Amino acid sequence: MIKEQTMRINPIRIQLLLMILLFLGCAGQPIKGVDQGPNPLRGMVHERFSRPISDPSIFVWLNRSDLHLDAHDQQLECEILHELVNIEVKDWKSAVDRLWETNREFRKMVSDEGNWDGYEYPLAEIYYLLSAVQPSSWEKDTAEKLYQQHLKQVQPNELTGYALHFYIQALLLNGKIETAIPFLPRLGQFKPADYFLDDLAYALSCSLSVKDTEHSLKILELILETGITDHPDKVDQIMCALLPDLNQAGIIEQVVQALSSFVDQHSVDNEYQFVPLMQEYYRAFIISKRQPNRVTVQIQVILASKKDAFVDHRLVGIIESLNSDLNFRGFRLLENRHFQLMKKESGRMPIPNGYRLTVKPVELSEYDSKMNVAIHKGGNCVFNTLVKTLDDGVTVIGGPKIDDGMILLRIKTDFYSKGV
Repeated sequence: MIKEQTMRINPIRIQLLLMILLFLGCAGQPIKGVDQGPNPLRGMVHERFSRPISDPSIFVWLNRSDLHLDAHDQQLECEILHELVNIEVKDWKSAVDRLWETNREFRKMVSDEGNWDGYEYPLAEIYYLLSAVQPSSWEKDTAEKLYQQHLKQVQPNELTGYALHFYIQALLLNGKIETAIPFLPRLGQFKPADYFLDDLAYALSCSLSVKDTEHSLKILELILETGITDHPDKVDQIMCALLPDLNQAGIIEQVVQALSSFVDQHSVDNEYQFVPLMQEYYRAFIISKRQPNRVTVQIQVILASKKDAFVDHRLVGIIESLNSDLNFRGFRLLENRHFQLMKKESGRMPIPNGYRLTVKPVELSEYDSKMNVAIHKGGNCVFNTLVKTLDDGVTVIGGPKIDDGMILLRIKTDFYSKGV
């Protein structure tokens, strides 16, 4: 008969064994599947567009020696973003090359090998990394291919944090302003307001650079809607900085129209510097529209004689203006020409005895113009003067002498476009 023996467990030994195991676990790598806490790459982003990652907390998190993420897409995202910490523009290409050489998944993604459903976050960041390389060789084309095959259908609610931050930048860099617009309000949920407002200003600059007026105005409205209540000083600063670019882009009239109701609604016209500045640009725009863009010049070449008393019937009604202080008796109309001239555009015509007349508007304003009048014979300039004329005004000047008389030039100007 076998006698059963009972083994007594010593509680002190059990506690000691647990302490040893705990110590060994902390000293080595954590067991796969252990919760690493919230992933800060998917949360709030304390970064601005067009700059490398500089948030110290993100830098510390990416460099944790015990960092181990179960999800492959998160692990790949960490490796990509680690390359973007404090990176300089000249090093973008080197970052792409390092990832290509050291990361198999990156190579497969860029080469479009395999199924990458569920990898939208690292794909968005790779799209940005490839788009930002300057000068680009294969990177731009590869970025566009990546976008068309994997990211084109991505919706704003499918991205958060740094992936959203970099994806919008990639869209802007590639001129996809319309596509980027719906993602911008989503980004505002993951950025402090002052960071987000700076990003909107950057987005507006990108939109202006590709002459996208419609979406530039939408971004402008979003800037005001985002910050006018809680961050008025920041908005005022941004608007003052943007207005010269908006004016240079030739859309200040559309800006005033788009923002007029908003300005009235929020009663900001007496509180912020950007409103009077905007109105100043608009007034200058209105005045510029009133400037004639061309002038109609009528030139009558008249032979005035002291001996011949003949008066051309086509000159009846203007003889008095021709004869003041000159004591001529006869007047013949030799030539009558009309020119429609832009500023600094020349009109030319022959006049008797081998002379050639040139007229050129050198200044045009709402009320008057300055006209250069020159007469050449052969290769020599024999007459050159600057004539100031009024709208619908007439100027008579004396030209070359011929026999017993003189060539008179009667110049009448009518502004072709008087604006609004």
